Amino acid sequence: MKWKGVMPAITTSFNQDLSIDHGYVGEHCRWMLENGCNGIVALGSLGEGATLSYDEKLQILRTCVRAVNGRAPVVAAISSLTT
Repeated sequence: MKWKGVMPAITTSFNQDLSIDHGYVGEHCRWMLENGCNGIVALGSLGEGATLSYDEKLQILRTCVRAVNGRAPVVAAISSLTT
């Protein structure tokens, strides 16, 4: 992977019922790339990664990977509130 250019940490979007808004997460990833970003960093402290379940994290990463469709790397940040 080439660590080059702008690779922003993204926030995690939620619906009003507190479920993850995967539609918007994907749209946001595509928008970032269309506007000059070189990759996406998901699930960092900015993206609520430490408070999501393992399954929610996997779903978010899958959404991001599908959204970028091979055009850019998706970096999975790792964080947790437990040891």
